Amino acid sequence: MQQSKEAYAKLVLIQDLIEKHRRRTFAGRRPEENPTVGQGAVIASLRKEDGQSTKELSRSLGVGISTINETIAKMEKAGLVVRRQSSQDGRVMLVHQTERGRAVQQVEPESLDVLAGFSDKEAAALDQALDRVIANLQGKPSKAGKKQGKKEKKGKGKKKGKKK
Repeated sequence: MQQSKEAYAKLVLIQDLIEKHRRRTFAGRRPEENPTVGQGAVIASLRKEDGQSTKELSRSLGVGISTINETIAKMEKAGLVVRRQSSQDGRVMLVHQTERGRAVQQVEPESLDVLAGFSDKEAAALDQALDRVIANLQGKPSKAGKKQGKKEKKGKGKKKGKKK
C-alpha cells in the first residue's frame, strides 16, 4: 500500500510539472492558440474533422456538454466558429470553423524529453505501465491487471487433491 501512495505522489508531481511547463509555453497567448485546452482544443479538434456536433466534441475532448456549449458561444462571439443545423438531422447543430478560426496559428507545446537516459526497453515498460495507470483512472482495469487478478482468485478457496 505504501508503494501505491508513493507512486500516486510521483504521478501528482509529474502532473504539476507538466502543467507548469504548459503554462510557461502558453503565457501571453490567446486562448484559441493553445491546442491543449478550451477554445484551442475545439479548434484543434475541428481541424481534424470540421462540422462536429457538440456531443461529438464533448466526447472527444472529455468535457461536459454545458462546458462545450459555453466555449462555443465564446468562440462564436469571437468569430472563430459558427453553428449550423445538420442536413441529416435537423435537431443537431454542427460546429464549423470560420475563416478567422482557420487562420488561428496554434502554438505546439514544446516537447519535453522526459525519457532522456531511458533505454528503449525501459521506455516501452514505462509506456505499458502508464497505459495501465490510465486504464485504472478511467475505471477500465487493464487486461494485464485482470489476468493477474484471476490468477490470484484461482488459488484461493479451493484445495486440490482433497475431497470432503
